[in-house]
Amino acid sequence: MAAIHRDITERMRVEDALREEKAFTEAALNSLQDVFYVFDLNGRFLRWNKSLSAVTGYSDKEISTKKPADFFLGEDVQSISNAIEMVVKNGTARRQDMG
Repeated sequence: MAAIHRDITERMRVEDALREEKAFTEAALNSLQDVFYVFDLNGRFLRWNKSLSAVTGYSDKEISTKKPADFFLGEDVQSISNAIEMVVKNGTARRQDMG
């Protein structure tokens, strides 16, 4: 019985620590004046700060349905798509490498 209590106590401690870390990270990201976002290899947004919503005018729900290139127009769409592809393949992209 003591082992179960110890396991539950440890799990609660870990969950509290994770909540605190998430709150700290959210506060740090939202204090940035610049836009910040993270997306997966499929282009799905995983995290973003409030600046992205403020700059784009989209709600968090709307942003969650978009991909990075959706925020660009014209030939910029292809440039952004190419840059993302280069980063996925090579780990980095520079404007001069994209032509």
